Amino acid sequence: MLDSIKILQANLNKSIQATESTLQLAVELRVDIIAVQEPWLTPTRNNDYADTRSTSHAAYLQILPQSEPKLRPRVLFYISRTLLAETHLLEGFTSDPDAIALVVQKGNHKFNIFNLYNERGIGDIKTIPRVLLNTNTRLPESSILLLDANEHHPWWDPLCTSTSPGAPPFVEWIESQNLSLLNTPGTGTFFRPHLSRESVLDLSLVTPDLADKAIDWQVTTETGSDHYGLLFSIRSDTDQVDNPINQRKFNTKKADWPLFQKTLNEAIQNNITLQHISEINDPRKQDCKNLILEEDQELQSKLEEIGEAITQVIQLAADKAIPKVKLGPKPKPWWNQELTKLRRELTHCQRVYTQQLQQLSIQEAYLFKKDFLIARNTYARAIKDAKKRHWNSFLEQETHREILEKTFKGKCKAFRKALFPPPPTAELPSFLNYQESIWDWPQLSISELEQACSSKVKSSTPGPDAITQDIITAAFKFNPEILFIAYSILFNYGYHPRCWKAATGAILKKPSKLDYSLPKAYRVITLLNSLGKVLERIIAKRLASLAETTNLLHSSQIGGRNKKSAIDAALLLVDQIQHKKQQGQITSTVFVDVKGAFDHVIHNRFLDRLKKLGLPISLICWAKSFLSNRTLRLAFDNKIEEFSKIRAGIPQGSPVSPIFFLIYIRDLFPALQSFQLSYIDDLSLTTSSTSLKKNIRALQKEIATLFAKGEQLDIIFDTSKTELIHFTAKKERIERALILPNNDRIEHKDTVKWLGIYLDNRLSFKSHVSIRVSQARQAFYRLGRLANIELGLSTHAIRQLYLACVTSVSDYGAQIYWQNQPYATKKLQSLHNLACRKTLGVFRTAPTVPTSLEASLLPPAIRLNSTIRNYASRANLLANTHPIAKAITRIQSTNLQRSKKPNQHRQLQTITNAIPKNNKRDTEQTIPYRFRPWDTLNYTVTVSQKSKEEEANAHQAYIKTRLDNYTTIYSDASQTQEGKGIGVGIAVYNSTQQEIYSETVNIGQYQLVYNGELEGITRAFEYAAKNATTDQEFEVYADNQAAIYRLKNLSDNPGQHWQLRCLKAANTIRRKQANIHLLWAPGHTDIVGNERADYLAKEATKEDPRSTTKSIAYLGTTIKRIQQTEQRQEYEKYKARATALNKATYSAKYPLKISKTIQMPQNTKRVTSSAFYSLKLGHGYFNSYLKRFKKRDSNRCTCQNIQTPEHLLLYCHLYKDHRKTLLQTIKHRPVTLPLLLHTSIGIEATLAFITSTRIGTRKWYLGQPPEDLQRDTV
Repeated sequence: MLDSIKILQANLNKSIQATESTLQLAVELRVDIIAVQEPWLTPTRNNDYADTRSTSHAAYLQILPQSEPKLRPRVLFYISRTLLAETHLLEGFTSDPDAIALVVQKGNHKFNIFNLYNERGIGDIKTIPRVLLNTNTRLPESSILLLDANEHHPWWDPLCTSTSPGAPPFVEWIESQNLSLLNTPGTGTFFRPHLSRESVLDLSLVTPDLADKAIDWQVTTETGSDHYGLLFSIRSDTDQVDNPINQRKFNTKKADWPLFQKTLNEAIQNNITLQHISEINDPRKQDCKNLILEEDQELQSKLEEIGEAITQVIQLAADKAIPKVKLGPKPKPWWNQELTKLRRELTHCQRVYTQQLQQLSIQEAYLFKKDFLIARNTYARAIKDAKKRHWNSFLEQETHREILEKTFKGKCKAFRKALFPPPPTAELPSFLNYQESIWDWPQLSISELEQACSSKVKSSTPGPDAITQDIITAAFKFNPEILFIAYSILFNYGYHPRCWKAATGAILKKPSKLDYSLPKAYRVITLLNSLGKVLERIIAKRLASLAETTNLLHSSQIGGRNKKSAIDAALLLVDQIQHKKQQGQITSTVFVDVKGAFDHVIHNRFLDRLKKLGLPISLICWAKSFLSNRTLRLAFDNKIEEFSKIRAGIPQGSPVSPIFFLIYIRDLFPALQSFQLSYIDDLSLTTSSTSLKKNIRALQKEIATLFAKGEQLDIIFDTSKTELIHFTAKKERIERALILPNNDRIEHKDTVKWLGIYLDNRLSFKSHVSIRVSQARQAFYRLGRLANIELGLSTHAIRQLYLACVTSVSDYGAQIYWQNQPYATKKLQSLHNLACRKTLGVFRTAPTVPTSLEASLLPPAIRLNSTIRNYASRANLLANTHPIAKAITRIQSTNLQRSKKPNQHRQLQTITNAIPKNNKRDTEQTIPYRFRPWDTLNYTVTVSQKSKEEEANAHQAYIKTRLDNYTTIYSDASQTQEGKGIGVGIAVYNSTQQEIYSETVNIGQYQLVYNGELEGITRAFEYAAKNATTDQEFEVYADNQAAIYRLKNLSDNPGQHWQLRCLKAANTIRRKQANIHLLWAPGHTDIVGNERADYLAKEATKEDPRSTTKSIAYLGTTIKRIQQTEQRQEYEKYKARATALNKATYSAKYPLKISKTIQMPQNTKRVTSSAFYSLKLGHGYFNSYLKRFKKRDSNRCTCQNIQTPEHLLLYCHLYKDHRKTLLQTIKHRPVTLPLLLHTSIGIEATLAFITSTRIGTRKWYLGQPPEDLQRDTV
């Protein structure tokens, strides 16, 4: 089928409304290219148009002329993102702001589009003579000339009475070029109300070879401009082919999962490969060796077929049961049917008016002209209003102009060369007599595959196969057996099918690069096939487990590992510096970066590392299969290339890539003698002594060793990123430079950035705080644009964004430096005050402590104190071998009396002392890395998805139908005010629902009810283990889903102690040939067993506790209590100051209320919530406040009483009818300001009152009597 490219030409008269209208029209007509003259452009400063653009649209890219920045571009192109063609600027064409030329190539078909606006410009000469006539420009073959000619001539306008002076030479030029005019002569393209008829100013011309390919030329009057749009198509000689980048994605939200299950099972039954999959034998060591050497093509083909078969059956089921997201250009979200209707009315009025002008004079056609003008103004105003309404409602809920290469293929070549340089080659190591070391590496378990296929894995972007994680989760749910067999074969043989190694590389700009004409200014995001990532995830998780329990990695490697973060690495470095300073030594550090990281990994060298470690042959075989025969297609500029082979290190974006890279560089570190840390590819070498001279000598030796070892291992370092810092204030530091083995000189810096932390030579962290707060402030200002006092995001949304996007920036690294420094507090508090006022939508004079309380935002000092305590709590759970745990042990064993500087601050010491009476020996203990990825539960866990009522009814019916061999155990936990601790109770029933056993226990006051629930379930398991007999079935019921889910997931998180006891008991039950099941039974729904367990638990609270151990969960509540104490102390200080100055201040009116969230109903409009908080805080649009700041002459209300919030809400007779409704809503008496503004029922009633009266809002204030109509400047 022959395809065509649709082109729309329009002069938009610098109108944003006309631009929006034309873009919408282009979307509806599926226009591929829009040639615009006189575009609307974004405002500029100092007439600098270097980065200017027109209105953006998700469906189109913009291309503007490459001209002098001081000259306003008066032409541009919009290019559809779905256009199946390559586009770029025509090389060698003029750099004029009024002319632009575009090359469009689709397959073998190529043509040029010239877009001109003929108006006086450079040298006061019009564009046609300036660009075309005076330069003797000759259009190349296959060219289109689109222009607003601004010239009258009978050729295109037979009714014109005079010929423009510039028209004859232009017509002569057209004839010399043998161009064809697409316009229908006499068909008007321009009309304004004062004209007596339409005129022809806009022209479309083509070269002879395109004359028969330019089809369907027509005029459209729906652009909203005084120029009509000219629409036509260029027929292509190429067949239409779907663009892979526009492949439609599955919309799993609308999936028909029963149909998916049915289709999937049918496809599996009909697939020959999967039906005979069980015929493949378990692998032998020799099979894996043969696969490495590629000597068993038959086996390799069978494994390939398995991957292809799994992909095919899932794709088949998805195609049939899951609709796909519709692609293609979409209207802007604010466009609506009313605008479409108004556009048609405008077109109708314009057509009627122009028709009447053919029969009547302008004066006689006055009424038709009036209708036309009203329709035009109404349409323009409606566009503006629709945008405003949409974005306000939404809140309360481009391509660079530079061309890197002429063609898309050229760009791909440049990107591949820069971003995927082929690493050096090496010979494949020999595996002839390979012997594995002893590694814990069993065959794949069903629990591993279930976790890898889980919906908890967040991966929304699919690879080339379009299969998402949601689809994989469903496929495993509906047919786990076949997926387990298939993945087991691939895992156990060590093979990664080729169909899972195809990837799409999306090219994105790196931020803040000076020159985007360089490929290095871009990064690639690799989208891998999700089915392959399942296998990669399994391998990665196993290696991560081995990294923590064996010597797979070096102890100094921090990044990319479980429970080891960038903060850990930076804190370890800082502690080393402070520790040595305590001993009277000076510390120097050099930071080194591994060049290229993942991309520079040499495959065979990596396999050799695996071989030397003696890792399982199946893993080595899989690694070779995974890294070899990979294909990639690059996608950018709305185009995508064909798949082609790529040989460049380890693929970015794979779950297994970080751990593979860590193994690759592990041998760098054993030879080093200095204190060393590495985070992925960022290395630090640190040495300390009594002088900088000694430090430099030691670092010189270490760097030489590192570089020599790197050369031996084919690891290259990026010397341009090497940095040196001496942690001392001595002036000598400036002179002590480091000479690298290549003779590069590395000078000392007073501040260096490592892992996002700015380290200065004094370890004051002032630079870090200043930079971080500055970055956070910039983020806040961007956030601030989304709301003002009247419009925008709700208070809840602003608060959430502030916590997610601002405090995460400002607080980063606080664990490393925070000790209540005044300079840090001041900077953070300033930002916090802005955020509180922005959240609530109140005046800048509003008091800071009350706004902080109302916004439910912790003051920075208290927030960071809690951050330190949470880090201390986390340290309790770390393994003794964790570097942070070792550092804490070193601190605790340090004899300060022997230190030269015993008072030297150590941040890690501050952290360990952050929680009072926090003794690790008295706290709940966990066994880190106790569970391996392949471990499975030996009991079943079921949580019904029914409602409480439905499940309660189902439970009552079920227990009446059970067999004689069933025993039911109910457990519960409770806490009472008069109790001595957390009480736990269990009640045991036989198959006839007779109670046969009960038990109670008090686990102490340092636990939570959640811990009691875990204890209850565990004791139920232990009872079953003690009393189990052959073929007996035990069902343990609990009403706490959090506790049930904790026992379902094997982990070393808090609660592990109870999980280990349950596993031990379940093992005993299994040995006795019985079974046990853990289930949910909703509480307080009249289930007899539940009620009995609840009674027993309450009774148990009166018993003496059997334990004094503190749970980790209890420790969390301790941290919250300390935090609330600090809040109360700060509030009391504020209250003392404020009430001394004003007896009617906020703290005198309202009791302290500390809340986790804002006490404002969801979906409250911004204008209403802002008025509410203004009234509550006493700073707002009312005269008692405005007179204080000399914004009003009087503080009186219209009713002549003082206009205070209390007066407006409770007494002003102007609102007595509204107040009746308010008082009817609130039954409590007397009605006071605290009742209205500080209680949940009062808040809702007050918001309704404000909504109906608008008191406290800006519009209400401006609507007061004449003397009050002065514009507010507060």
